[in-house]
Amino acid sequence: MINQIVYEMRLREGETTEGIVPFLGQLLDAFPDKFKAFKYIRKVIIDSKCPKIRFDRIAAGGLSTTTECIISTIVLNVDFNRALYVILHEIAHQLQYTKYGENIAHHLYTQDLPDDELIDGLIKIEQTADRYAIAKTRQICNLAGIPYENIEGSYSNVSRQYILHHLTTIRDAVKKHRFQTIEQINDYLYNSIKIKLSKVRLS
Repeated sequence: MINQIVYEMRLREGETTEGIVPFLGQLLDAFPDKFKAFKYIRKVIIDSKCPKIRFDRIAAGGLSTTTECIISTIVLNVDFNRALYVILHEIAHQLQYTKYGENIAHHLYTQDLPDDELIDGLIKIEQTADRYAIAKTRQICNLAGIPYENIEGSYSNVSRQYILHHLTTIRDAVKKHRFQTIEQINDYLYNSIKIKLSKVRLS
């Protein structure tokens, strides 16, 4: 039953990722001279079976949930290679959901596991996404005739202690709020990095 539900959440054959037109429009506004790469970016996003994609004001490069891929607006202000890497890293997670199921990381947040197993589990997921994003960034740049500069993956030098702290923070929240589903955990993660707009005083 779980696998059936997971399959139903993915983009169906012939469907288009919701929000992809305004997403690519914002990206093109930021990088108008890189327009030759956009047909390749579009294909990769749709082929991942990502249900929805959008930019948002978040205090992280991106967040890939079971229902959507959210990319920080900060990405619109960095160099194109890095922006593409960040987008493709999150798309790699969408591919992981499609291939392995949307509960791929659920056990890391909910099960009683040894610290080393927790750390190794997240590192495997993230470094796999890093390798995909770096390789695909290079490929798209080459196809579009855009100079490619070597990119270091975000998880290449992250300490095991930092990863454990990150996981422990989420696991504590899961216990405190009695989260049961990956959707609840993703909502918590999104709300924790969402940049709240300050109220503007008019007088």
